[in-house]
Amino acid sequence: IQSIACIMSSSLVSPKLVYRFLYFNTRGAGELCRLTLVTSGVEWEDVRYPMALASSGFSYGPEFQRDVKTGAFDVNMGSLPILQIVQYAVKDNHPTPYLVDTLGQSHSIAKFVA
Repeated sequence: IQSIACIMSSSLVSPKLVYRFLYFNTRGAGELCRLTLVTSGVEWEDVRYPMALASSGFSYGPEFQRDVKTGAFDVNMGSLPILQIVQYAVKDNHPTPYLVDTLGQSHSIAKFVA
């Protein structure tokens, strides 16, 4: 999985929320969400699953297949995009992430962020 930290602070001094957006390495339904996240000014991470065009449709990478099997996308009926709300708390001078909530469906995500 390619994870791109956007507007990420290097020093964490108090608990804070960061949004983690999960989608493929394409635009598609996730582009509106990405644009909304960028223009909102919130801290967020862009997690992109590899996807390629194959002779029988699309080919998904092993990371995506693994996460499907573990039920990581069940909140969105097994599909993407998904927005995870993560709280980072400092423990022993190290930021530790805790999943707070998850939201699915591109228009719902865009409305929530807006």
